[in-house]
Amino acid sequence: MPQYIGITISALLGFAIAFYIFYKKSRQEKLVCIIGEDCNKVVESQYSKLGGIRLEVLGMIYYGLIALYYGVDGALLQNGFSLVDNAVAIASILAFLLSLYLTMIQFVVLRDLCEWCLASGILSTI
Repeated sequence: MPQYIGITISALLGFAIAFYIFYKKSRQEKLVCIIGEDCNKVVESQYSKLGGIRLEVLGMIYYGLIALYYGVDGALLQNGFSLVDNAVAIASILAFLLSLYLTMIQFVVLRDLCEWCLASGILSTI
């Protein structure tokens, strides 16, 4: 199923972005950001955690699970509406809403943009 391949690739790209942010922050290195003045202002802000958990860690978990789910489901050509399917749909809706909220925070509150964060939001929407 072609849509499974697209979703899996999008999830793997999202995982790579979240891991890149995680890696750079863990090494206390500045993120390279072309469109924003300072990506670190965004990724180090008070909005960079949810429930005390760093957003890039949540992103790696989310994208990893989505890639695994759609990669396996697509490979096995399973189509149905199981409890897992419903959980994935709910998680994806929540990820989209969180991305929308965080994008608004970048524009309205922080007044700075992080292209990595925006790309992640686009990928979670896909």
